[in-house]
Amino acid sequence: MIFLQRDDEENTLTLKQCRVDILTIILHTPINIKGKFKQKRRCTITIIMKKLLLSAALLAATFTSANAEWLKVPVITGEQVNKDNVMITWTPVTDPDCTYIYEVLVYKMHKANADEYITLLDENFDYIESTGTMQDYEHGKGYVWDEIKNAPGWTVKSPTYMNGAIGYDAVMNFAGCDNDDIFAGAYILSPQLDLSNVTSRNVRVECKMAQMKYSSTGVITIYTWSQDVGLQPDYSIVGGQLNMISDLTNTGWKDVDVMLHGDKWCSNSRISITSPAQCYCPIWVDDLKVTVGLAKGDKMPIPAQQFTVTDGNSITIDTSDNTDNDSYYAYQVRTVYMDPSDGAFRAYSQYTDMKLIGEPLSVKSVTDNSNAGVIKETYSINGTKTSQLNKGVNIVKMADGSVRKIMK
Repeated sequence: MIFLQRDDEENTLTLKQCRVDILTIILHTPINIKGKFKQKRRCTITIIMKKLLLSAALLAATFTSANAEWLKVPVITGEQVNKDNVMITWTPVTDPDCTYIYEVLVYKMHKANADEYITLLDENFDYIESTGTMQDYEHGKGYVWDEIKNAPGWTVKSPTYMNGAIGYDAVMNFAGCDNDDIFAGAYILSPQLDLSNVTSRNVRVECKMAQMKYSSTGVITIYTWSQDVGLQPDYSIVGGQLNMISDLTNTGWKDVDVMLHGDKWCSNSRISITSPAQCYCPIWVDDLKVTVGLAKGDKMPIPAQQFTVTDGNSITIDTSDNTDNDSYYAYQVRTVYMDPSDGAFRAYSQYTDMKLIGEPLSVKSVTDNSNAGVIKETYSINGTKTSQLNKGVNIVKMADGSVRKIMK
């Protein structure tokens, strides 16, 4: 496949035999293609070559969805559980034209000994060094994706940068910009969170927000995977919780404190900070803290560590610090496409289904966002038909006629 790539020094687009970030090219850099395709300002494109524009738009849609469908998902092929570690292997993803690495997200099962708020994320973004300001982000820095440091599994789509803070380019949520992504074109997004065994199911989001110029609004919400309630597999907002953060300025920060409420179906939830469709500039976020209220005895898998594997297709996870209240529980693996020119993240595959440590590979331990297809019928392990997936091993008949074992 032939894709377009940006030349930062000449601000031109050239054809290159590799998959690259079209969205950032179109939205973050004034560009020319041989003088025929010109962009004078972001989201204001003069169309000279309609066929070229259409091709670029199709490519942009491919590269900016929540996960890149063209990237193959690794398949876990081996697991060795030892006293103080777990070694896992997966099938490598190969392509002579591109550079791939892998990310392994590891969860710990946390048990509350008393009522508490457990912290999932607490970041002041002081690690971000940038020439950007609240009134104008740093141009030429950042692509479609970034990750929040010291926050396993948290990602930022369409990131923008100022010194000591991060943003997301809400312009990318303009109607039609990224219809392939249920979470929209720009956001801060949590990894999978299982709230089903949390008594309160309350998630508190605290942060400071601002806008770069004008007419942009923030939204803080919680999604759950709707297959939990027997619907067509997809993420949906829980209880219409669209917490609109308005009256933002570009001269100071607004303190934000939102309490999100999950429900009993929230075994696969995601926390999102995003914007509605009609926004005209980036949204800034700083001092972001996310906590979950636990009652004594509650259990919750916590994203604990994220590892990057740049060489090979295996990893050994140290589990020697297991305790009765915090023990290594599960993991997921995904493929990451890296731009060989600068090593920046460009696209992610779907994660593998969540693999519970110690479960046999013959029993497919999956999260309820399995991309294996639509579940048509569910049965218990003894063959009794059920109305939904239950905890433990389920026998499911898929819409394509195949039968699978699913561990919930």
